[in-house]
Amino acid sequence: KLEYGLSYFSMSLDRSVQTFSISIPVPPSASIGLSLFMTSVDDIQGTDNSGNYTNLYKAWEGFGMLSFGLELGKLSAGVNVKILKNEIDAYSANGVGIDIGFLYKLSSRNQVAFLIDNLYSKYTWDITSIYEEKFPRTLSFGASSKINKNILSLYQIDYSLESEKAICKFGIELNMLAMKNIPMDIRLGLNNKNNSFNPSLGFGYNISMQNKLNLAIDYALDLGMIDEGMSHLFTLTFYKD
Repeated sequence: KLEYGLSYFSMSLDRSVQTFSISIPVPPSASIGLSLFMTSVDDIQGTDNSGNYTNLYKAWEGFGMLSFGLELGKLSAGVNVKILKNEIDAYSANGVGIDIGFLYKLSSRNQVAFLIDNLYSKYTWDITSIYEEKFPRTLSFGASSKINKNILSLYQIDYSLESEKAICKFGIELNMLAMKNIPMDIRLGLNNKNNSFNPSLGFGYNISMQNKLNLAIDYALDLGMIDEGMSHLFTLTFYKD
């Protein structure tokens, strides 16, 4: 399907994330995606070498990404190529990044996936001298299972090769309003970020528009860790049947 997606995450601690994406089908069994991603932090308190407060500043980083995916029967494979940009106050960096992933359909209800994130990703900083900052490589293992027509469960483990630490994630999607013909899903999530459980909850609502155009509205509330505050995540997706 041809899809357009737009996301805005208003997060705690003066953080925000914005994304825009387009997914274009390539017959007979491939697709191409174009994405823009930016995250930023405002009102960072600067200090000098003695610890005295200086001016407030902000930092942001983002990338433009080209994605390609190919379905080969039960097996699908994909690759991301990213052009990276980072700015912290008056300093900046550029870079490139590559991810590669695979998905295998065990059955019509169950599938598993494997992702190598930052297979080759680094920044080249231009400060007083040029130096390179390599991204930590992460291996992600995922699975989804359609328990019945109204319940979807999802599992994921992210393992950092640099820190040798793993983050486990679990999610569930409930189509409890199907019998009332209300196109809404309820979603619950949990992960063990930084050795503490971090819950989230949200919903997805689908609206059928003219000319077979559909609008999916997704919202999630990230409750955050202790003293972190809550984050609100909004996503709009347009697609045609």
